[in-house]
Amino acid sequence: MRVLLSSMAIFIYLLFMALLMYANTAYFQWGDPALGPQGWQIYWFIWSLVYLPVLLYGMTLNSIKNKKPKDLIKCNSVLTLMLLIFAEISFVNDLSWLFIIIQYLFLGVAWIYVLKLKMYLNKRFP
Repeated sequence: MRVLLSSMAIFIYLLFMALLMYANTAYFQWGDPALGPQGWQIYWFIWSLVYLPVLLYGMTLNSIKNKKPKDLIKCNSVLTLMLLIFAEISFVNDLSWLFIIIQYLFLGVAWIYVLKLKMYLNKRFP
């Protein structure tokens, strides 16, 4: 069951990243003008790969800490939303690799605290 839920989370992450990059390039016309509105085909692949290690790290922690499939789905959804927000900020502001590495560290530490907070709330309010 965990493998199926993790596979679905990766698929949803890739789908929403593609939709986000399509909206950025086709509708808002952000990105490299030389690529035009078809630039999303390159951008979604690049930005999906940039944040994929953080997604895999978060999903690994989720599968270790969460025993119920319901909790796993909730945490994977929050993680995907966090990564999409950070990817959008990085894409729009055209951040350098140094800032992306800082985002990696921030997301990694923040995700540990999100899981600790979830565990605390589950103990206090069952």
